[in-house]
Amino acid sequence: MPSVTSWTRIEPGSRNDNLAPGLQARVHDPLWLLARQWQLGEFTGEDAGSPASVRIQAQVTPVTTYRPYGGPEQPYDRGRPLESVVEAGSGGQLTEPRTAARTGQHFLRLLAERPTLAAYGPLFAQAYPVVVDPQRSAALDERGRRWLAVMGRRAASGAALLPVLRALVDHGTPPPRPTLPTSILPELTECAQTWLDWLDRLDLAGTDPAVSPAAWQADRMEYRFDLTAPTTDGPTVLSANEYDGGRLDWHSFSHDTTATTDVPAGPETEIRVRTVLPAPASYPGMPAPRWWEFEDARVDFGRVEAEPTDLHRLLLVEYATVYSNDWYLLPLTVPVASVVKIRSLVVTDTFGFRTLVRMAGALPDDGQDWSLFRHTVTGPGATANHGRSDFLLVAPAIADSLDSAPVEEVRMFRDEIANVAWAVETTVEGATGRPLRRHENAEPAEPSPPAGDEPAGAHYRLATSVPEHWFPLLPVEPTQGAYRYRRGGVPRRRDGETVVPRPLGQLLEPDSDLLIHEEEVPRDGLHVTRFRQRARWSDGSTHSWTGRRKRPGRGEGASGLLFDVITDPTDD
Repeated sequence: MPSVTSWTRIEPGSRNDNLAPGLQARVHDPLWLLARQWQLGEFTGEDAGSPASVRIQAQVTPVTTYRPYGGPEQPYDRGRPLESVVEAGSGGQLTEPRTAARTGQHFLRLLAERPTLAAYGPLFAQAYPVVVDPQRSAALDERGRRWLAVMGRRAASGAALLPVLRALVDHGTPPPRPTLPTSILPELTECAQTWLDWLDRLDLAGTDPAVSPAAWQADRMEYRFDLTAPTTDGPTVLSANEYDGGRLDWHSFSHDTTATTDVPAGPETEIRVRTVLPAPASYPGMPAPRWWEFEDARVDFGRVEAEPTDLHRLLLVEYATVYSNDWYLLPLTVPVASVVKIRSLVVTDTFGFRTLVRMAGALPDDGQDWSLFRHTVTGPGATANHGRSDFLLVAPAIADSLDSAPVEEVRMFRDEIANVAWAVETTVEGATGRPLRRHENAEPAEPSPPAGDEPAGAHYRLATSVPEHWFPLLPVEPTQGAYRYRRGGVPRRRDGETVVPRPLGQLLEPDSDLLIHEEEVPRDGLHVTRFRQRARWSDGSTHSWTGRRKRPGRGEGASGLLFDVITDPTDD
């Protein structure tokens, strides 16, 4: 029975573990190779053409609202990158002593530029001095004390001036102190408005925490928030439930079909129709599509070493050597902070044929489960399209930023010997804004006094001491079957009294009863940092904020904590 055999391509193959001979394609008789190509039908034209033009119809819907977890929806500000909105929280940086002093100095400079107000600068500095709260005063080192002694008398606090000057601008309320003549209030209002505009440009004005709670979830040590876009199919809620800081992109979000929103559907949706010329996709070091073409000598796919279990590496080599010239780029310009859905894509090839390209998995049981650049769908709508969305969020994220050294670091790990987990404040932010190493300023532990009638030399201790910046994470069960770690403290003797140390930084929530989910502190540990960032947005504006980042730790640790110890100095 006759059979028809055809080949669509010639691919190099190798019978040993070395890919180099197949990729070299050595030829000793070019005429023989040409005959073989003719015999295999390579010189016969296929009934397929290359794409010549593509018509794209896209539905573009801008993101309109932002909602931190547990808070109300608020209009999304397109003039700021999303990271600065999410990571900065509601408090801003104005409460930091160094930032408060610098902003207060700027207000005094604005007063000095006006002859009628210059004499009132020292009065404002005296009425609103730079002070440090009790929590930060515990973190003062010698440098911080000298700085506070100088700046406390020469600068006003921007944090203290903000509510006073905002009341003056918004409601005409004169400052309660110092006492000012009524004649200078109009000019002072202009000066205060200039100062408030300057704070807004630096994202330092802040908002009311009761109205705009932060997106940081201390029990998970990560951010959680939602974005909403009013598409024609209904309001689309994109949730970022496990954003651990650093960089945001489309893969940080999932389509949450259970979330509720008050945004109406469809009024801002735009339909864009574009006819574009496709361009072959390429990347540096890509193999040439023709056999006899010189390639970049710095890339040698034949020297790629892969074991049979290295599937990802083998797939990469196969894509680079066989399928890399089968892909095309289609440019479509859309604004950032928008949800884009491709409604139709029609390809016209070099023979004039038009083909409608459907989304992978659009037809039932088509066997195409392509999921790249598709959001995961959660909730009742997860059964459609294999649980993947048919749109893509063009995230309003920054491309790059300047990051400072961490101003605060906390390391969490498990201590199997002491059968407890620990949260160690290795670095906190000092009063001057500079990092302060806790182990360099921690005071030594006082030994427990001997009990009652025990010998003077030896005494019993219930437990040994640990450094004051080591905080135990004690397991509790707030609800049945759900275990969490509660931040505690190891009592220590200080000036003859028993005290329980408290964290000096912000990550361990010193003013609240911190409960952390048990699964958030694995055996690998956890490393949480807080650092300053500065980035430039697409309109040229500069934004600064203090963000947080969660990363894996260094494994288990040991505190040296012992229980039921009898110490006897005569044994030394």
